[in-house]
Amino acid sequence: MGNGNMEKYDITIVGGGISGIAAANAAIENGLKPIILDRTLDMGSKQTGIMVISESTYRRYFQQFESLINGKYDRITWNQSIVGSEETFRLTEPVISLDREKLIKAFVTDAISRGAILKINSTLLSVENNGGYFTTNCSIEGINQQIQTSFIALGHGNLDDPLITHSQNCQMKKFYGNYSKGPIMKGEESSLKIIGDVNSFSIRVTYGQRWEKFSFLEGKSREEENAMNYSRLIGRTHNGFPEVPENVFLLANLLGTNNILGIDAGNTFRFSYETTTDMIDHGWDEGVKYQEKKWKKYMITEPPADRLKKFMSQVPIGM
Repeated sequence: MGNGNMEKYDITIVGGGISGIAAANAAIENGLKPIILDRTLDMGSKQTGIMVISESTYRRYFQQFESLINGKYDRITWNQSIVGSEETFRLTEPVISLDREKLIKAFVTDAISRGAILKINSTLLSVENNGGYFTTNCSIEGINQQIQTSFIALGHGNLDDPLITHSQNCQMKKFYGNYSKGPIMKGEESSLKIIGDVNSFSIRVTYGQRWEKFSFLEGKSREEENAMNYSRLIGRTHNGFPEVPENVFLLANLLGTNNILGIDAGNTFRFSYETTTDMIDHGWDEGVKYQEKKWKKYMITEPPADRLKKFMSQVPIGM
């Protein structure tokens, strides 16, 4: 495609999950026109299960989707299965569970109505920096196409993206877990519960007539987990802030944020929204400083036992 026909956007967002949608919202609210590239054929279809967020996070970002609430909890139960003890904590503020797949689709519909362009079955193939803007080669719904853009926001979760440079000392790790669901037992009440020990635990949310559970099993490989109900990447860690070219920035799910078991999309959304706003408002040099400072607040570098202790100390989730 020649330059005369090249489509132009203020920001190209790669990945249409919670991070990408947050970036699109921030861009629109700051007067920029975004295009979202997502490799799936059905937005939200891989966002299995519920997400749990604090009430304050819900009020700030998700209040317009009240119909997608499926539970509200003011207590959390910690069931230590090995020693057979159980303790219930009152939360400092309630936490809310939302339907994750429907939320993604609702956000996408809302963003499109406000000017965002969504392209499914689409990926970013290569990038050329032309000084002040990028020329990107993309596969858009199966057709190769060039797009001119000022910013690129990476929210796809691929730590091996060629635009990202890790330090030699960066110790990257990926953690896989299992998602399962089913009908509740007769007489069972709505609850938010952590079950297990520090190395093998799950978070179980009960609402209406069903339960959903996210499990973390230490030492399990992705292949082993695939034999279970649903396997998914539930977290990643790395102990150094990656480098990217100027005006390319990283959204939360690339940075190993404190998103335990993948259910706390509140932190992911907030980090991505604020990152995009900072880059637009403050420019590249200052925006990177803001992003790295916030990343240090959310990052995970500790083993699962310490993560669980931190998780318990920071309830409610996603504040």
